[in-house]
Amino acid sequence: MSPHFVNPARPKGAEKLLGLGLLLALAVVGLGIFFSQFDYNPAVESWRQLKKGPAGPAPAAKTSDASDAAAALAALAPASLTPAGPAQSFGPDDLYVKINGKADLYLTSGFVSLASQRFALKNDAEAWLELYAYDMGDPRGAFSVFSQQRRPGGQPLADAPLAYVTANAVYAARGRYYLEVVGSAGNPALLAAARDLALNFLASRGDRAETLREASWFPGQGMLSESLALAREGAFGFAGFKDLFLARYQTKDGEAVAFISLLPNPAAAQKLAGDYLGFIAANGGKEMTPPPAAPPGARLAEFIGSHELVFSQGPLLAGVHEAPTAAAAVELAASLAGALREVRP
Repeated sequence: MSPHFVNPARPKGAEKLLGLGLLLALAVVGLGIFFSQFDYNPAVESWRQLKKGPAGPAPAAKTSDASDAAAALAALAPASLTPAGPAQSFGPDDLYVKINGKADLYLTSGFVSLASQRFALKNDAEAWLELYAYDMGDPRGAFSVFSQQRRPGGQPLADAPLAYVTANAVYAARGRYYLEVVGSAGNPALLAAARDLALNFLASRGDRAETLREASWFPGQGMLSESLALAREGAFGFAGFKDLFLARYQTKDGEAVAFISLLPNPAAAQKLAGDYLGFIAANGGKEMTPPPAAPPGARLAEFIGSHELVFSQGPLLAGVHEAPTAAAAVELAASLAGALREVRP
């Protein structure tokens, strides 16, 4: 969860320096919490549980609409698999039971329910996997968790745009669903069955992935592969950000993050830009005068050795986060502003 920052009364002398140090530390933690979500993967914990074997205790299934959905998962199994235990379902109140308490990312992204089913290879009961079908409410919720948990080194899954395969698992998003199929080992036969199971599930949810329009608004030049993500709330530790799209870029001075959010109107976008700079300043950031190359109305700040830039363009809020230099922030922001001039929200 993103921390809440409070601007304390102005201290004096050594107390002022101590207070500033604590604020900077809290701000680093707040920013780090958001980006740590991109590195956390509940499927790793799922894999640990799977390694215990199908005989291990499993949370009790509950009766609900999600339970009916879970029961239907068995029909999606390829011929090589057989169910290994009962189907299960979980809601917002007990999701933590299934994924070891790491439920915040899902809950803040619109989580509705989880349906899961374990399967084993028919010719090898020791080789087994589990399918996790997260109903995230809408395509944005599904893309949010898919993008924030993307594992490095994954290979694309054929015929599925938002899907990839790792050494022992398949991850995908389709419509309102986020899917994980996690194997107990990197067994080639098991991984082939996981692919088939995932494709069967995706086909049952429609023949194409949803296109989120904001994803096409970023400039292509310099964007790092598979870095596009969506944070439904609390990006960078700032509670004011909702539905913030982000992408990492390589600049001449190092990596930086570009971000975009569509607001109801230009006034709301302009106000949120000011609120974000106020948040940065309240936590030790120092505002700088942006150079002429910056987008009109842009505001720039140095913050703990990196640079933040934010601007509004009509109803769009946009900016650059954690740029290594002011020049890199301005260059990326100018590229972003140029791409957004072609956008008709």
